[in-house]
Amino acid sequence: MPRDEKVEAFFAATELLGSLNDAVHRPFLTYAGTAPDATESLLVAASIRDTVERSEGFAAATGLVPHERFFTDPIVTVPVPITVEDDETFRNPLWRVPSLLWHPLAWLPYDQATRAWVQVADGEWVQETEREWAVRLAWELTATGLYDPVRGWVDVLALHGIDITSPEGQARISDWVAEGQSGDEVLDTVDITPFFDALDAVHGEGWGRQIMQDTFPIYQAAAWSVAARTLAAEAEAGSLGAAGGGEVDRTQLMNLLSFAYSWFELMPALEELDGISPAQLISDLADSVEESGRPEDVHLAISAFWTLLQGIREAVGDAEDQLEKAEAERLEQLEFAAKSFLSALEDPPSPSQNAAG
Repeated sequence: MPRDEKVEAFFAATELLGSLNDAVHRPFLTYAGTAPDATESLLVAASIRDTVERSEGFAAATGLVPHERFFTDPIVTVPVPITVEDDETFRNPLWRVPSLLWHPLAWLPYDQATRAWVQVADGEWVQETEREWAVRLAWELTATGLYDPVRGWVDVLALHGIDITSPEGQARISDWVAEGQSGDEVLDTVDITPFFDALDAVHGEGWGRQIMQDTFPIYQAAAWSVAARTLAAEAEAGSLGAAGGGEVDRTQLMNLLSFAYSWFELMPALEELDGISPAQLISDLADSVEESGRPEDVHLAISAFWTLLQGIREAVGDAEDQLEKAEAERLEQLEFAAKSFLSALEDPPSPSQNAAG
């Protein structure tokens, strides 16, 4: 693309992204938009209680099954629908949920809705993990402005003149879903791809994967820290009966151990846990509770779980404290890169500079 066209594309992209400042925003699952002073990022939940409750709320609202049809983990603050590919096509599971068709997650383009394949140094192609994909998507949704940490989510259908709060708008959406997501001249053409393409014009192609790779270790460590800290706090406070003789809901404990296993399954063996991985210890605890079920054994399992969580907290150290600083630095670098990108387009190097290079 000629330099003048690149400059024009850059400004067109920034104008398109800026247009979302005037869009209708709605709260959904996060604290953003729920109160004047409420804010929340899409990266790293404040508490595992938020993760669990939002997972349950998303499942109830959509009818989708956790881990099969949507991804949930403290590394991101909202569940993310898992799109199933079939014969080179893909269908977003939220298309079956009329009440959520306003949401950007219902209209994710292919590159955002699916895990990317990336060629690594040795030439091998590897696919993003679910956690890596979710972190990349969180960055991209925020950078486009489709999610605002203060105001919440952009109402995509409002951008196309459909009012989801009106009976007419609701009927129109329900009819479109009933007809197999077809038959409406507006809904048939809804596409938020241009907003993500605009990011490539501003930051350079592949910026989303790059920023994910740069920041993923920070977010993963912080997510493990949040999960361990907030789980331990609940156990220590006695909400699971660990602090005294209170009755323990065995089913609740088994559900919590199941969540914890999925959250810590990729954590390596830790010296703080005698060289054993958290996932292995959690699996052993779940087996013991399932085999016994006696109240005293359940209480012992909770105490052992609390000790395990303390070991994880020692291993991750001050990951949560480091997160805010690292994230602010990465945002500054991203802004600087965009300005440098534009500067290079507007001020091409002189022939002598090219010759010197």
